[in-house]
Amino acid sequence: MTGLRQAAILAGGRGTRLRALAATTTKLLLPIAGETSFLDTLIENILLHGITDIVLPAGHLGKAVEAPYTGVSMRGAKNRVIRESQPLGTGGALRGAAAHLDDVLLMTNGDSALDINYLALGAALGPQRHGRPLPSAWSKTQAVRPRGCRGIADRRLPR
Repeated sequence: MTGLRQAAILAGGRGTRLRALAATTTKLLLPIAGETSFLDTLIENILLHGITDIVLPAGHLGKAVEAPYTGVSMRGAKNRVIRESQPLGTGGALRGAAAHLDDVLLMTNGDSALDINYLALGAALGPQRHGRPLPSAWSKTQAVRPRGCRGIADRRLPR
C-alpha cells in the first residue's frame, strides 16, 4: 500500500460513559474477549492492513497504556506511546505527537472499531492530495450520543 504505513490511535479518553468500569484503567485496556483488551483487538485489525508503525497519543491514565505498549512489537510493527503532560483534547494530542507522525497516516479514535478496508482507504491517499478532499470513513450508528457524533445526510457531511 503506497503512502500509508502509520496509524495514530488516540488513547486519551476519560471513559465517562463507562463510569465504574473505567475508574482505574483507561477504557482501551478493558477486556472485551476474555483477556484481550479493546486496544489489542484494534491494533491487530489495523496491522492486518499493512500498517507497520503504531503511535499512541495517551492522555487520561496514559501511564497504563505506556507500560504494556511502549517499545513492544506486534506482528513486526513497532508501538510508541506519546504521553500528554495534561489533557489536550483530540487536536492537542495530535499536535503533541506531531514530531512522531508521518505526513500521511491513519488516525482513529481508540474506542472505535470500523469494519473497513484500510488498504483501500490508504490507496486513496497519496502525495497529490493538495486541494482535494481527504478520504474518510464513517459508520452508521443506532445509538444516540449527546456528543461526538456527526450526522450524515444524503451521503454528505453537514457543513
